[in-house]
Amino acid sequence: MAISSRLPVEIYHNIFVQLPPADVLTCRFLDKFTSAIATAVAFRHVRLEDTCHARILWFEAVARSPHLGGLVVREVTVETSYLGFPHANAGAGDIWPLPRPTAFLCALPCLRLFAGLRTLNVRFGEAAHIREDQRFRDWVLRVIFEVLAGEWSIASRGELGAYCAEYWEGGEGRQRQQQGRDDDGNRGGDREENSRVVGEEEAIERTPPVRLRTLTISNLGDHAEERLTASPAFGTVLASPEFQELKLLVALRHLDPFGANPRAYHDEQVLDFAESLPRTWLAAPLARNLRVLSLYFSDYWGWTPKMDFRLVNPAEGGFPNLRVLALGNYVFSHEWQIDWIAGLGAQNGRGGLQELYLDDCPIMWRVRTVGPLDDSVTVLQTGAGEEDDDTGRTTITISNKGYPRKDLMAAGATPDTPITYREYPLRWHHVLRRWTGVAMPTLRVFRMGHGDWDGVEVSSVHARLWPPPPRALDPELRRFREQTQLHRRRLRYRAHLTYDSPAPPPDPRRLRRFSRGVGLATAREHVLQYVSFDFGLLPQPWIERDDRRRAGDLGRVAEYEASRAADEAALRELLAVVGERNYPSTTARTVVVGGSG
Repeated sequence: MAISSRLPVEIYHNIFVQLPPADVLTCRFLDKFTSAIATAVAFRHVRLEDTCHARILWFEAVARSPHLGGLVVREVTVETSYLGFPHANAGAGDIWPLPRPTAFLCALPCLRLFAGLRTLNVRFGEAAHIREDQRFRDWVLRVIFEVLAGEWSIASRGELGAYCAEYWEGGEGRQRQQQGRDDDGNRGGDREENSRVVGEEEAIERTPPVRLRTLTISNLGDHAEERLTASPAFGTVLASPEFQELKLLVALRHLDPFGANPRAYHDEQVLDFAESLPRTWLAAPLARNLRVLSLYFSDYWGWTPKMDFRLVNPAEGGFPNLRVLALGNYVFSHEWQIDWIAGLGAQNGRGGLQELYLDDCPIMWRVRTVGPLDDSVTVLQTGAGEEDDDTGRTTITISNKGYPRKDLMAAGATPDTPITYREYPLRWHHVLRRWTGVAMPTLRVFRMGHGDWDGVEVSSVHARLWPPPPRALDPELRRFREQTQLHRRRLRYRAHLTYDSPAPPPDPRRLRRFSRGVGLATAREHVLQYVSFDFGLLPQPWIERDDRRRAGDLGRVAEYEASRAADEAALRELLAVVGERNYPSTTARTVVVGGSG
């Protein structure tokens, strides 16, 4: 009996996942056995991006292939950051992105053909905060959720076609006339091809829902889109028991040079969006099933724009099955935040939260803002009682003391507006000591630091792994530069995804080991941070500084130094306890605050 010389499938798989995509595709021609493995690796993750029309056609071809779309594809990335909207006020007919969005939008329904899809990444670019950009983003999410919920229909396709015709077709036609290129005939053929994609698709029937496990969104808009969040499709997707991981990066708007958009801190749309999160993106049906939550904002949030985690599934303590929590730019200011995090994951089968990541999450020690501050309470009724029957209901009272009032923040400040001052006593040693020991007995990973928000570190890895060719080889050099630019673009806006990656080493020359992203930098300047808020400093109200100067003015320098030392000691103690849980057979290791680990 002949002995097979083939390696196990797992070894082939581990080899192929380390190869460049082009080499994996080439390995499909080795033999029939390795072809199936290479195909599964090559097409496990596909991308829909509008860098050119050919990429859209390729995505549609993969989706319709009976051997690829429904069998091997497990992850899809929808990339819209190439669709650049100008930052200007103009009519719909005067603004159009390059490349055109019509073909891109009409390819989105092909997601329903990926029956085995488990992970979906939606990547928006930086928000232009003009009407056309926001409406385009809303349509992308609407199509995605209707497809995932199995509710995409002929009527939905008709509405999408009407939107494209109204907002993009006219502008694109005028653009082609203004360009006056010689290939108008070819562009007309492309448009005819787009029409074929829209109108000639196979008869649309309601497909089964896609059993998605993970959804990640980069640069989610900071306005509450009620047509999306109130739709049945949105609720169906988030309430699915298979849906267990949600990772969001919310792009807060900033004041543009012409003052056309108000700053996030006194923009009513932004304040409403943050306030609505507990009943939209973090609604109770999702909160019950979620195991991994990564929630990042592009600027500080929590205090303002206010988002109260106590309103998330209050009857069950928030996220009863959560195992991993990552927060980015979240501001701590109240004692309840400590206990709320400590109580997560009570029903996850592990005894509580296992991993906690704090990316640029400071404690606010002082505020100067429009007053007075909120002193109200929120009363919630939970339970299954009838409207007129309080039997089986529980009353939960939530204090809003110490938070800004939304109406006053939205109104802004005038010379006659009263200004209030408040200092918050919460310090990091209060927080960390509470999390050490019995409060969080199952915590096995705790990281605090600064994430790779801009992709600066990892974008340079491409050049180190693939050195540029000699200058004489112009085609290869041009191709290398294009690949480097693509690599850099794809690694931006991923801090909410790479929080658990290895920490960047102090020596940047060692970054070559981390070609897929780096996690939190844990140097002393990135941990145990404090901020204050001064409404009078808009549009930059956050002051990233602790109370050292004020302690000097009040003659409390010794008290300040003692508090700072207590913070560092509490962090060392928590890291030592967590490390001992992971390596119980070894003696407790000395953890140095500010190390590279």
